[in-house]
Parts: sequence; structure tokens; C-alpha cells
Amino acid sequence: MTSAAVADDNLLKSSRHDALLAAGVCAALLLLFWVRAQAAIWTKSSTYDEPMHATGAWIHRHQLDFRINYEDPPLWHYWAALPNGRGAIRADFASPGWTEMAQKWNNQWTWTVQQLYRTDGNDGERFVQRSRSMMIVLGVVLGAMLCWWAWQVSGAVAAIAAGVLFTFDPNFLAHAALVKNDVAISVCLLGLLLAVWRMGRVGITPWNLAGASIACAAAMTTKFTGVVLAPAFLVLLLTIRAAWPAPWRALRWRLETWWQRLLAATGAAAVVGVVSYIGIWAAYGFRFSATPDPAVRLNLDETLRQSAVFSAQAASRDFSQEASDKAVLSYIHWYALWNPADTKTYEPALVEHAKKTASPWQPPGSVRLALKLLDLRLAPEAWLNGLLFVQARSYIRGSYLDGEKSIIGFTSFFPKAMAYKTPLATLIALALAAVVGVVVLQAYVRRPQAHRDRGFPERAWLLACLGLPAAIYLWMSISSNLNIGLRHVLPVYPWLFMGVAMAAAWAWRWRRSVAAVAAGVLAMGLAVESFAISPDYLTFFNVAAGGQRGGLHRLGDSNLDWGQDLPALAEWQKRNPDVPLYLSYFGMVDPAFYKIRYLNMPGGYILNPQVFAPPRDGVLAVSATNLQCVYMAPPFVADYERLRAMEPTEILGGTIYVYDLRKK
Repeated sequence: MTSAAVADDNLLKSSRHDALLAAGVCAALLLLFWVRAQAAIWTKSSTYDEPMHATGAWIHRHQLDFRINYEDPPLWHYWAALPNGRGAIRADFASPGWTEMAQKWNNQWTWTVQQLYRTDGNDGERFVQRSRSMMIVLGVVLGAMLCWWAWQVSGAVAAIAAGVLFTFDPNFLAHAALVKNDVAISVCLLGLLLAVWRMGRVGITPWNLAGASIACAAAMTTKFTGVVLAPAFLVLLLTIRAAWPAPWRALRWRLETWWQRLLAATGAAAVVGVVSYIGIWAAYGFRFSATPDPAVRLNLDETLRQSAVFSAQAASRDFSQEASDKAVLSYIHWYALWNPADTKTYEPALVEHAKKTASPWQPPGSVRLALKLLDLRLAPEAWLNGLLFVQARSYIRGSYLDGEKSIIGFTSFFPKAMAYKTPLATLIALALAAVVGVVVLQAYVRRPQAHRDRGFPERAWLLACLGLPAAIYLWMSISSNLNIGLRHVLPVYPWLFMGVAMAAAWAWRWRRSVAAVAAGVLAMGLAVESFAISPDYLTFFNVAAGGQRGGLHRLGDSNLDWGQDLPALAEWQKRNPDVPLYLSYFGMVDPAFYKIRYLNMPGGYILNPQVFAPPRDGVLAVSATNLQCVYMAPPFVADYERLRAMEPTEILGGTIYVYDLRKK
């Protein structure tokens, strides 16, 4: 790449014609994204978590009661619940399942199923579908933000490249349509980085400061990863900008010295922090109590006990009953010291035994801080309990990778998940973008003076705003024990798409004919991969990973089978009405809602009685996650593993494996 070609890459140099062309193409791409995602959701049943999320969103919006689904901050719930009015479903708020839910967290699952699928007059799936439609809008917003930022940085070619990568990505097509907060947090974090990028580039203006404040507050009330990452990104980037030896502006003041820039950055971070803190309270109706009745409190003891036990097991790698009992005694000893006035939670004899046999649990600093905030009522009860709950459940969780299972995760999980579930065309584009980046960097290194005054600081600032957050996010994900889905690193993808878009614009200015051919081939390949898997986007695995069929041996849970293919099973039974059906289903939707007649196998649908006799003269349908035995009870693992080695008669939607056991 020549120095002239590099120098030609100036920001905001697109002509009016290019801008209109980019806007039209990107709008068409995002419309296509919306149509495909919307069409796909009507062919799929709700995934495992969606019924509870949609019901929790409805209750949060209309009753401001957070005893249900408090493990997720509620801002995105308010958006998801907009199409469901107060009378959208009939719900029994006098049942024990509801009244005891604050103390019994698991009640939220059984109570939700009872309301949505077993109450006359309620259409639970249509109820969820309406919320799904709202979530797709957030996906379109994410794509629009990505295209606009790419255009701002490198013009029309970059905007179109970013739009193509996003529009045809099967992972975003799958998750943008679900009542989950993975795409919602992606919107928040991309918006925050966009605002900070503009703040560092043009100065601390009221609009940039407002954008960063709103995005940070939204991140902290959308997903608990945002509580740590959003402020970290903000402070890190503003600190870097303050240290940058280049003039900066804050409102009407020109900042010449380092200490002036640092003072302005600190002030901006403080404003964002105050707005975010107010935003947390606003999300919970400026009320401390999780429920409208202050006497109804969430079960903090259960959450803390899980945190103590799970963290001890994960640290020691000892998951025996003896280790669990020891951790419980350690927790009880700590609890008696922390709350000595409570003489009802644990029997005095048990407390005395714990004091004699176990040293008290040493909670991490994050837990101690949350408990102090709870004690002083400096943050909403539901928000703090949710934060503690998510931390406790992150120590131990079933995970599946390349045929192996673990409850403390795999270091290689997310790198491999990205390699398996990212389209090959996108992987190739990322590799080519890296090559272009090296060439551009070499040009700068060889002739630094030629480029220093023509955009280099701006490009370095942009790379900081994209590269550092991506590296931090991936590092935190890889070091976590929570390895259940590629969806947890979805926020990284828009930042990667931006890198490819910038490289495409540089290559276009350098060798237009070569860039056009490469871009056309890759775009066509990406479109083929995307349309080939439609509408089963959640089950996408690239060809190198074995395709959809190979996914069974690669990844489980939300990477493949999340309970979304009951409609396909219902259609199969219509074609085979007289065949006895045995079912092992992984999901929360009641199969009876789809008129499926079946005998429930061990490890199958947990809210129906299970048949423990082996199936005879019938057909056995098994969800892929159950075949992988990710969450299967030990007594049944061997049977399902033998079944997994057999060749299925049919695979429905890529997730339900059908085995014909009838005597021939």
C-alpha cells in the first residue's frame, strides 16, 4: 500500500452521492435483516428462558414487582413488554407459586409455565412473540449504529461492508429475535463507545456527554456485565485521551495541558457516573424494596450460601458432597457472625457445630460492597440481589465443548465457539483485514512524519476505542467459568465488523478492482451461508466445524438447542399420528401447548411426570442438549450417550433427534 493511498483515508470525505448510496444500501440491508428475523421467529417455539423473561418483563412494567427475574436488570424488559398491555394474559397472583417466589427462586419457572401454557384463555407463545418483535427492533438499531459509525470513519464502502457483515450474520439473526438481553447490551456498549469516540475526537460537548451518560446508564440496567465493563471502558478511554499530547475541548474551553485534560476527563466520568446511578434507581421506580410490599424481601441467604459453596468448589476443584458440606458450614459460621441477631434461619446447634468445625467464609470484596450498599439502602434491593445472584451462579455451570463436559468451563471455550459459529466468509474477511492492517501500520512506521498530521491521532484513538474494549471483554469472558453460549461475546462482533469495514475502505482506495472482487466473493459466500441455515439460525455452525449436524459434537445449550423446535415436532406428529412418541425435551414450553402427545422420558420436560420404563415399539425424540447430557442426572447419562452414538432416523430443525425404535 502506497503512502498516498494511506493518506487518502481521511475521515468524513465521502461525497453526497456516496453518502446517499450508503444510506440506501444499508437501509435495504437492515430491512432484509428485520424481515428474515421476523419470519424466523414464527417457526420457532420459545427458547428455555424466554417465557420467564417475557412474563417478568410484563410484571415489571405493569406492577413494578421484581420478585420474578431479578437476576436481570429491567430496562430492556420495559422495552420488550411494550406490546403486551395489562390484560395481555391472565395471571394468578394469589397462588403459592407467586406469593412464595421471593423466597423460592425456582418458583418463577413453574409459575410462568402455569400462567402462559396451562391457564385457559392465555396464548403464551403469541405473548412471547410480541415481545420478540420488539427485540428485533433493537437488532436493527444495533446494525444502524454500526453502519453509521463505519460511514463516519471511512465512508460509504465501510458502511456497506459493516452492513453486509451484520445483516447476514446467523448469530445476530438468531439472538436479535429472542427475549434475551445479549443484543440489548451490545446496543448499549456500542453506543457508549461511539459516544466516547466522539468525545475524544471533537471534545466534551453536551450531546456527547449526554450520549455517554445514557448509554452507560442503559448498560448498567440491561445486563450485569455492563455494571463492570461500561464504567471500565469509559474511565480507561477518557484516561487515555487525557494523556494524549494533543489539544482537546470541553464545552467552550480549550484544554492545552495534561492536568486540564485529566480534570475534564474526570469531570465527564463523574457526570456519567451520577447519571448512571440515578438511572439505576429510575429503572426500579426509585424504590428500594424489590416488591410493592416492603415486608416481602428476596432470599439473600440462599444467594450468599450458593456463592460461598460454589466459589469454594470451583477454587478447590472438589465437587464431592463432603466438600459441599464443609463449605456450607463455613458459610453458616460467617452468617452467624454477620447477622448475630438472626436466630431463626439456622438451628442453634448447627451454628455451634459450624463454629467449632469450620473457619468462617471470606466473601470477596464485591460481595462485601454489595452487602454494605444493601445495609445502607444505597441501591435498589432487586438490583443488588441480582448482581450477587449472577456472581454466585457464574462459579459453576454445566458446559459442553468438543464432546467434553465441565461445570467450571474451558479456557478455550469462547475462542473455539467463535471459530465454530462465525461464518467462514467472516473469518476470511477478518484475516484479510488483519493483513491490510499490518500493511497500513508498516506504512506509518516507515514514514511517520508523512502521516502524523493527516489523521494518524484520530485513527489511533479509533483503534483504542475498538481494540481495548474488545480485548478486555474477551479476556473477561475467557477467564470466566460461565461457558454456555457464544451469545455472551456478541458485543465483540460489532467492534470486529468495524475493523473489517475500515480495512475494506482502505483496500478499496488502494486497489479498487482487487477489493471489489474479494468483497463480492466474500459477500456472496456469507449470504449463501446465511440463507442455507434459514430459519434455523441458532443452530448455525460453519462448514469447517461440521455444519449444523456437526454442532452436536461441538457446543450445546444456546449454541445449538435451546428448546426452539417444538413446532417441527408437532408437524412430525401430524404426519405420524398413530406412532407412540417418547420425548426427552430440553426447554420450558409445555409440549402439550402444541398438541403434542407423548410419554415423558427421564431427563426430559421437568414439569411433567416422567416414564422410567424403556421405550418399546415407538419413536423416541430427544433434544440435542439432552443427548449431550449437559445437565442430565448421572443415572441416565450412559443411556443417552449410547443413543447419541446411534444414527437418527430424522433431525427436526437441527435440534430434535428422532430414533425409530419400532420392531421391524
